[in-house]
Amino acid sequence: MSAVVEQELEMWTHSMMSAHMNCPRKGHYRYDLQLAPRVEHKARPIGSAFHRGIETGRVEDALALFDRLMPTPNDQTETDRLLNDRAVVEGLVRGGLANWRRHQGGQREVQFRVPIVNPDTGRPSRTFQLAGKIDAIVDVGGEWFLEEYKSAGAIDRMYIDRLELDTQITLYKYAAQRMWDIQIAGVIYRVGRKPSIKQTQKETAAQYRERLLRDYLEERPDFYFFQWDLRRTDEQLAEFERDLWVQTQRHLADRRLGFHPKNTSRCSEYGGCAYMPLCLARPDAETLYTIRPPHSELLEEDEPHE
Repeated sequence: MSAVVEQELEMWTHSMMSAHMNCPRKGHYRYDLQLAPRVEHKARPIGSAFHRGIETGRVEDALALFDRLMPTPNDQTETDRLLNDRAVVEGLVRGGLANWRRHQGGQREVQFRVPIVNPDTGRPSRTFQLAGKIDAIVDVGGEWFLEEYKSAGAIDRMYIDRLELDTQITLYKYAAQRMWDIQIAGVIYRVGRKPSIKQTQKETAAQYRERLLRDYLEERPDFYFFQWDLRRTDEQLAEFERDLWVQTQRHLADRRLGFHPKNTSRCSEYGGCAYMPLCLARPDAETLYTIRPPHSELLEEDEPHE
């Protein structure tokens, strides 16, 4: 267990890594200044509730978390939208529990913190530690596997191909092997697709829920639920270790310079960057954000996943 970090260092997570790689300025806003948008994207409560239901094996737990995370609706339109999103959570969890084998043994929602090391010297970073939460580590026929659960709007060939290079999967295997000094055979990666059907004008929210659940559970489960077994080689883990070290050193250099570059090619992705008002220096920009410590998913169980 010598790999476990003993002193308190700054956490460097997959979400933090992605933010700094995609746009150093965005990473600075969220992780250095701790600015978070006041209005959350609905995908986070859906994803967090989905995780909770799969983790506990109880639909009720997923819906209870969803209800706590979602704001109180202001009118009937918002109420209907919330009920529709709640039905999506229910369909994802019920379908996932019905279609995916739940392996016995091991642990679920496993947090880790391990040193980030210089691959040339083996010395650990004095600033950052690698941190995160693995959905599950399970024993499958005498071999250790990680389990990861995701919800996604679209699952196409590009999505599947990207999994072969996905940094989060590599990070989790790397961290698990260092944390527990065991060999991880692979990652069982499970994805629930968000619905392709919408509520019609002739349907009530309750009628839409019934139709959605039939689609998830009876009519098209193969359309909604997927599973892949993913592997990582020792060479890929070594490359990740070097990449991780270089990223942290680059970020420390930005801090010393007091300048975090913008990546304007990312501004319009996924409906637009939440931090664009700050970059545009709009007069009301500061009112759109609140101070919230990052990595909340590692600190509070009921917080949405970063």
